[in-house]
Amino acid sequence: MTDRLTGKNVLFFAPPFFGYDRVIAGKMEEMGAHVRHYDALAVTSAWARALLKVLPHVFDRRADAYYQRIIAQNAGQQFHYIFIIKGNMVTPATLGRLRAAFPGAKLCLHLYDGLGNVPAVRDRIGLYDYATSFDRQDCARDGRLHFRPLFYADHFAAQPPAEIQYDLAFCGTIHSDRYDVLRAIEAQCREKGWRYASFYYLQSRFIYWFYRATKGSFRGTRRSDFSYEKKPQAEIAALESAARAIIDIQHPKQTGLTMRTIEMLGMGKKLVTTNPDIVSYDFYNPANICVVERKDVRIEESFIRTPYASPPREIYEKYSLRRWVLDVLGEGEQAE
Repeated sequence: MTDRLTGKNVLFFAPPFFGYDRVIAGKMEEMGAHVRHYDALAVTSAWARALLKVLPHVFDRRADAYYQRIIAQNAGQQFHYIFIIKGNMVTPATLGRLRAAFPGAKLCLHLYDGLGNVPAVRDRIGLYDYATSFDRQDCARDGRLHFRPLFYADHFAAQPPAEIQYDLAFCGTIHSDRYDVLRAIEAQCREKGWRYASFYYLQSRFIYWFYRATKGSFRGTRRSDFSYEKKPQAEIAALESAARAIIDIQHPKQTGLTMRTIEMLGMGKKLVTTNPDIVSYDFYNPANICVVERKDVRIEESFIRTPYASPPREIYEKYSLRRWVLDVLGEGEQAE
């Protein structure tokens, strides 16, 4: 089967996020595209990226210069798509330069963060030819955004069944109130004798000491309780494959489903999540998904022990990475 991306040239910008940027670029190439892949963020240090969240325009001049260099490097190239993920450092001036330099390209934006976390993007959505978001409520509020949930990477779908070693597992970045919720889950596991596995990631030791000084849940923790190096996706998939159910705690400012949520669909794993909006999705099944309150986590033994109920094949395929790529570029069924 010939893919719609066969022979197409893609200029791709994405923030590095546990290797998903490389996974997406690799999938587009597998689908026949020629991809030039760049970091969407013009700053690389943990402190600078943390500052960007507080002062979204603080690095605008640096970002414009960064993108101008990339435009110059690709001068004379013909791109069919310019695909930008998140886009919080892509200023209106840069978008204008991209259009002028590559007039035949379709300019596409995808948001895997809620607009509340990237307010600088809100006024730029109309500058793109096609814009999608993983957040259903953001799309309902802003008609310029097309709703497209995230995907599961192929290696999660291909993960071989493993011997179950854990009842619950969590792998991810610690932010907002995540650690408070996780500590409550840890306590429940101890009380019920459930086996629990975790990988708690922090972007830097500076963030650990900042949280230690500002978050009550961090008092009494040790620096060694957290990892400051990202775990390869294959290792994460292997750990999660050995668990009965996976824990998902979305950012309080988001209603969109996390990558972890969709990955569990791909792996055929049960999910414990704090996101109540999941009941609105076509794959929701209370036999597979347990929705809990952030401040009052309650997980029933029956949920952990009963078997997973497989969804229909068409639901499974809808959330594949290949379908996601076509949809966010405006070439999938939802854009037809």
